Amino acid sequence: MESVLDLATTRLSHRRDAVENALRARRQEFDETLMVHQKELDQFKKKDPPILTVEEMAECVELIEDLVRKLKEDKAEANVSKTLKVVIY
Repeated sequence: MESVLDLATTRLSHRRDAVENALRARRQEFDETLMVHQKELDQFKKKDPPILTVEEMAECVELIEDLVRKLKEDKAEANVSKTLKVVIY
């Protein structure tokens, strides 16, 4: 009986290590994606001239909507990662 428990403990330990490594990789990928989105936002802030034509305004609106969508996805990903981290520990 003790050997069965030891084996189960070992398997759980290996499984937990694998999940932690996957979570670490996912977190690193998320951080890199977040940095890209931050750079896009910074570029947009620098680009904004005081007077815009209608076409430029339409481009800006599309860009802002795209950035908002990306940031919402980032927030959802952060919430999932946070939940997974809580479940693991």
